[in-house]
Amino acid sequence: MAIATEASDGGLGTIQSSHGAYPADAVRAGLIGFGLYEVARGIAPAGGCAVSGTGRDHDRAERATLDLPLGFALLAAVQRRSWRSPLLALGSVSWAVRALRQVTGGTRSARRWPERVKRAKLALGAGALGWLFSRASRAERWAAR
Repeated sequence: MAIATEASDGGLGTIQSSHGAYPADAVRAGLIGFGLYEVARGIAPAGGCAVSGTGRDHDRAERATLDLPLGFALLAAVQRRSWRSPLLALGSVSWAVRALRQVTGGTRSARRWPERVKRAKLALGAGALGWLFSRASRAERWAAR
């Protein structure tokens, strides 16, 4: 059973569950962390400054049209509580699709350890965003009571 306490700033202070207490600020911290990462990823050149080609152009377009807006939206969701669940769900799906694309894109370099680390990072990121989504949606359901 989840019990939440109101903090002085109007946000949820602590959510109690059968597993103990979780600070509601974990969702806020996750939004900031993933938001900053997505913004940095959207701004940074794909594969370095000197690299060019059609594959890299596709990466740049994807970063500019998905990562950058998602990052700014995640940062805005820190203040807009109603945006949290939908954006965390979108972020989780986005990271899961990236992880699947890494797994199915199998090239020879995919067997090397940097590619394995990248896949693991994407899978862990998708899982973390999914966990944050469940925390945010649980807080929304409680607030609706």
